[in-house]
Amino acid sequence: MNTSTHSLLTMEQVLKVYEGFHKKNPTFGMDVLADNFSPKDIVMLHNDIQGKKGFPIRFDFFALFLCLDGKAKNSVNQYTFDISKSSLQLILPGSIFSFETYAEKSEYYILLFNKNVLFSHQHDNKAIQDLITFHEHSINPILLPSNMFTQVKTLYEHIHLETKSENSDYKEMVRLYILEMLYILKRGKLLNQHVNVQAHTRAEQITSHYLELIEKHFITQKSVKGYADMLNITSKHLSETVKVTTQKSALYFIHVRIIKEMVYLLTYTDYSIKQITSTLNFNTQTTCSRFFRQYYKMSLKQYRLNIKL
Repeated sequence: MNTSTHSLLTMEQVLKVYEGFHKKNPTFGMDVLADNFSPKDIVMLHNDIQGKKGFPIRFDFFALFLCLDGKAKNSVNQYTFDISKSSLQLILPGSIFSFETYAEKSEYYILLFNKNVLFSHQHDNKAIQDLITFHEHSINPILLPSNMFTQVKTLYEHIHLETKSENSDYKEMVRLYILEMLYILKRGKLLNQHVNVQAHTRAEQITSHYLELIEKHFITQKSVKGYADMLNITSKHLSETVKVTTQKSALYFIHVRIIKEMVYLLTYTDYSIKQITSTLNFNTQTTCSRFFRQYYKMSLKQYRLNIKL
């Protein structure tokens, strides 16, 4: 990712963007609407967000979602995931994230935490960094079996109690609970990967690698041929494979990722059109604007004006 870190939203800014999703005086989690509330590295939320659509955001902290009930679609960069009861998903700093719920009732425990919460002991920093790196390469949610769901739900509830306590060591306890959940999530992902490796066809593996490469190179590489060269296959083979496995063209996924980046920069930064053009590696502002207009039927400038109305 080549975008500047100053385009990442802080915890306070994200809570402001989503303030309409929170309730005052919740029985579980923090009252983020209280006049004197200020996020301090850890925020616990209990949201009932049925029938709502979340604005695309990119933030500088971790977010861990446990679905207690309902169904939704979570979008992370160019990926879309189906979420249902017992799903657990970690959203990492720097990802463009949005969601849309479509059940009569959608209920979540949501834990927000800064990176420094995890890295409080020098001696185990490597193990924690390895854990984060694993999740960076595996961003999918997992569906927890009933025993693991109960275990993770209980950990959220322990964290809730610790953040309500006045104990001087509450952050250390929270840190241990978070790490336990991240290792449970890793275990579930590894189990899924083992099953998927056996079940996935060669075509599905190629498509998966293709999507991973887009996330790494979409700013500098905008052609299907470029990705085919990275995969050591022909562009015709890549295009046909992606079409068979996703029912969408290979070029679609490149364009979706670029468009998401454009929308984010227009919404949450004060970048000029010239800066956006440069950041996303377009040759000219005209080329950049023409590309955007194909999807939104308006200019970059008009889109920015509309979201400010």
